[in-house]
This record gives sequence, structure tokens and C-alpha cells, in this order.
Amino acid sequence: LSQNIDDIPSLLVNLNKSSELTGDSSNVYAIIPENLHPYIKDNLLYFLTQAGINVGANYIFGLGHDTWNTMQETLNLALELNAENSNIYCATALPGSPLYLKAKNEGWYLPQDNYAEYGFLSYDHIPSRTYALEAKDVVKFRDYAFHVLFENPRFLNMIHNKFGPKAVDNIKRMTSIKLKRKILED
Repeated sequence: LSQNIDDIPSLLVNLNKSSELTGDSSNVYAIIPENLHPYIKDNLLYFLTQAGINVGANYIFGLGHDTWNTMQETLNLALELNAENSNIYCATALPGSPLYLKAKNEGWYLPQDNYAEYGFLSYDHIPSRTYALEAKDVVKFRDYAFHVLFENPRFLNMIHNKFGPKAVDNIKRMTSIKLKRKILED
């Protein structure tokens, strides 16, 4: 990949045009090297958008050292990036994962008999706690962040402009559903 900043948009357009994927958006997975030009890193979303590539972003709340402040920083990033699609998860110690081993070594709660506790959107879901936050704090923030992001007027306006009013109506129907969480019932 050329580090010539002026070449980046045309490289991405060519990548998008040569993609074997069909439909309204393409999936591009990339690892950004640490030594990539800072301008390119800071403007990658802009370059992707200019190339006609719709971005799907994934955000995870509740990683080991997360605090209220770091989770808010992640939400702020999501709002700033304003990607066409976002997935918002709680870090969950799934069996066999490094997070599961960490939780086990730390003596944190792990589901035993109720596998619904692993279900990200389930009523019974119990995400991983952090060193600073309980599991219920993590799921509460994740559900809050979901609504802040998907009900944001800037996001809805972008969706309307790119995909039309039907897409906005679908998102509004989705956000009208407030997840019930057993862990938040006190």
C-alpha cells in the first residue's frame, strides 16, 4: 500500500470496484499498521466513504480495564465516526476464550448452568465485569450506548440520506424495543 496520501482514495475505489461482493455495501477488513501515516489513520473513514464503502464498526464495552470514562470515550468515538452500521457488545467471557480464562483466574462470576447468561441480547445475559465495574454496570452502559448511538439525529440523517426513509423507520422500530435485563432488576 502506497503511503502517498493522494493515492489512498483511488486505491480504495479500485478495491471497492474489484470486490466480488454484491449489494449496497462491501466489507473490508483491514489491520492498520502502527507506522501508517497518521493522516491516513485519522481520515480512513473519510477515505472509505469517498470510495463508496459503507463501514460496519464493532464496539465492545467492559474489557478488563474499562471504566465509566473509557466506555464513554468508546461511545464518543462511535458518535464521531458515525458509521453506517455499528454492533455494540458487552465483553463476555465465552468458554474457551482468553477472557474466560482471565475471569476464571480472577475469580469473577462465570455462568454455570444457564447458557442464556452468555446471550448478548438475552434477558439473562451477564457480561464480564471489569476491574473497576460490576457486570451490571457494563450491560447498563452498553444498552444506554446503543440508544444514544442509534437515536442520534446525525446518524439518522446520514442513514436517511444514504438509504432513505424506510431504513430510518426500521432503525426507529428497532430502538423502540428496550431490552429487559434480569441483572438490572433490583
